[in-house]
Amino acid sequence: MALHKFKEFIIAQGGNVDVVSNPKALPQAKIETKVICSEEGYIQKIDAGYCAMRLGAGREYKGQEMIYLLVSC
Repeated sequence: MALHKFKEFIIAQGGNVDVVSNPKALPQAKIETKVICSEEGYIQKIDAGYCAMRLGAGREYKGQEMIYLLVSC
């Protein structure tokens, strides 16, 4: 039932519902970096705000110049 509702959301927003069963239909990243760990374990934390900032969202410190971009899909 949840999967059906998810597909309804995608359709309502004009998206491609095929991505649910075929993830390769999603846009693919231009750059991929593999991270290899030297020991077994689990990822305990990902700082999404820092990752977004490194990709160009926001700024690192208060006095840093903001770069405003308009992105259209």
